[in-house]
Amino acid sequence: GFGFSTRVYESATAGCVPLIMMDGVESAYEELLPYHSFALRLNDSLKHLLTLEAVLAAVPAAAVAAMRARLRCVWPRFLWLRHDEGAVTPLPEQQRLLRYDAFETLLWTIRKRLRRDVEGPPDWDEACGAVRDYFQRPPRGAPASGWAPWANWKDLPEW
Repeated sequence: GFGFSTRVYESATAGCVPLIMMDGVESAYEELLPYHSFALRLNDSLKHLLTLEAVLAAVPAAAVAAMRARLRCVWPRFLWLRHDEGAVTPLPEQQRLLRYDAFETLLWTIRKRLRRDVEGPPDWDEACGAVRDYFQRPPRGAPASGWAPWANWKDLPEW
């Protein structure tokens, strides 16, 4: 969307490809995360407003599926999963993903700026594995047959 908001992060955590229409503005962690692989950016965005529906319809379904598949590894990096002791959280067993949340991503971004020794999160593959495990293994206390986080991701190919 236009301007600064949480829409990019909300769409990513819901399994929807973020559409970024902010000319000359970087999104959170853009220098670290491979946005080109999981989001669609339209530069000269005012030009696209009148034809936006056609522009989006022209994106091949395979490209959208590939971006959504990459989102599976990205979404925890947009969420602050650390909570105070006893806080109620809608994400059961979020501690399984703590090493890949927004706090950790912020630290990697700072390291990149200070040391210039990383291009992206060096734990990318590990994070993808942790997210895959999170989706496939129900948290303690959840019924195995009823565990279906983000059911709208079911149309993606197997991990």
